[in-house]
Amino acid sequence: MSANLKSIAVPMKRSRGPVAAAPAPVVARHVAPMARSVPAPATRQVNHLYNTGDRLMLLSNVRAGKAATPCVVLRLLPFEGREFQYRVHDDSDGRERVVAEADLQGI
Repeated sequence: MSANLKSIAVPMKRSRGPVAAAPAPVVARHVAPMARSVPAPATRQVNHLYNTGDRLMLLSNVRAGKAATPCVVLRLLPFEGREFQYRVHDDSDGRERVVAEADLQGI
């Protein structure tokens, strides 16, 4: 039976000339730094604008149809994404919520 089987192996081609040299390594050139999309840490605000117990105005939300309402800061939350956040108690409906610093204004 083995006499009827044909080999399916592909013969390797032998190079007849000298072996090609490996390509030269790419030398890194000095590239000017790219413009930063994130502000430098020295220009970024490092502290909350408001403190626990401050009475503020929670700015209106036109899409939700809410007018500006008074609130009290309960907790300072850590930096999240672009700005600081606060846990506030809304005096108009009695709820606690997390709001961004941009949504608050001093009275």
